[in-house]
Amino acid sequence: MTNPEIIDQIHELILEDRRISAKSIAEKLGIPSERVGSIIHEDLDMRKLSKKWVPKCLNANQKRQRCQSSEQLLGFFRCDPNDFLSGAIGDHGRNLVISLRPGDKTTINGVAA
Repeated sequence: MTNPEIIDQIHELILEDRRISAKSIAEKLGIPSERVGSIIHEDLDMRKLSKKWVPKCLNANQKRQRCQSSEQLLGFFRCDPNDFLSGAIGDHGRNLVISLRPGDKTTINGVAA
């Protein structure tokens, strides 16, 4: 049985620093790192991705944003499949900005994608 206060403390530490290690959390809270790992994976349903703790699943708002963005892009494609990329990339009039270069920010309707 896991104490809800411990779960909340671990979650707070992760929210403060998504790059924190399970070992560091264990040291700060004085509990075994195996228990920290179990809480992170099972109770908080998170995993490590590129050295950051992230939820395993998208929340409802993130799913809705992704669906809206995908539907908008599909609409652009259906309008003109042959000229889709040239019409979509940098089309500031529709508030859609996409860059295919690594490291560039991608926004769709003002939302980072």
